[in-house]
Amino acid sequence: VREAADLLRSSLPSTIEMKLSLSATTPKVLSDEIELHQVVMNLCTNAAHAMPKGGPLIVDVSAFEPDEAWRTKHPGLPAGKLARLVVRDHGTGMPPEVAERVFEPFYTTKPAGQGTGLGLSVVHGIIREHGGTIELESTLGKGTTFTIVLPAAPSNGHAEPAPPEDRPKVARLLVVEDEEGLGKMQKRLLEGMGYHVTLHVASHDALEEFRSRPDDFDLMVTDNTMPRMTGLQLTAEVHKIRPELPVLMVSGLAERADNLDLAELGIRTMLRKPHTSKQLDEAIREALGPRK
Repeated sequence: VREAADLLRSSLPSTIEMKLSLSATTPKVLSDEIELHQVVMNLCTNAAHAMPKGGPLIVDVSAFEPDEAWRTKHPGLPAGKLARLVVRDHGTGMPPEVAERVFEPFYTTKPAGQGTGLGLSVVHGIIREHGGTIELESTLGKGTTFTIVLPAAPSNGHAEPAPPEDRPKVARLLVVEDEEGLGKMQKRLLEGMGYHVTLHVASHDALEEFRSRPDDFDLMVTDNTMPRMTGLQLTAEVHKIRPELPVLMVSGLAERADNLDLAELGIRTMLRKPHTSKQLDEAIREALGPRK
């Protein structure tokens, strides 16, 4: 949480004050570090968007000892102390009909072209995969609070050692994502995984940079649906220069992607939206293949 907050501080407007509280009594959890990093980034970015005039952004991590009523409502969590993460903004808030749908994939209140609606559905999936709960309280005009509760690790629990890396930490990625906020978040996450990332929000700009230094990239990761030049068109142009360059295509249009001959189009791997950071990392490794 602290690492994600440090990254966010440099990109948030100066009108937003992040207040971070990390209690030393919070129990440890067994989790995927990359995925929980994504959770914090998504929630805090959404909170910042909800405060166009600025204000405090509260991030609180603490131990949680629920009462009987709470446990009755959430029967799947173990007894004893739990870990709780709270992200609170003092922004625009949501009406009830919006709050009821925020975790649905592709649901968004943003204008066309200004958001994918994937962030909170991915957050919800990550927390469920970790055996936890996520709830929100929102009041129109007063702000929104997201509360995540995760089970504590067993006292004798320990994480298994990570397997040896099968790709070099210096793999060079050309990432093309026309949603600027999503692209910046993806860049930070990928750099945290050890990749070297060049990001473009316009496909024609990405093509121009690739033309200027085509041998400086190991993989292109591109969205499919983009204005002026789609990911498929960009792939075709890139492969006129370097036919062997691996391409990872990211698409939310699963029904169209299923009808594509990916190999014929020069696409090594297809990744569906929504996806977690872990799934993205796995797809990149698959697309890169064995490397010397």
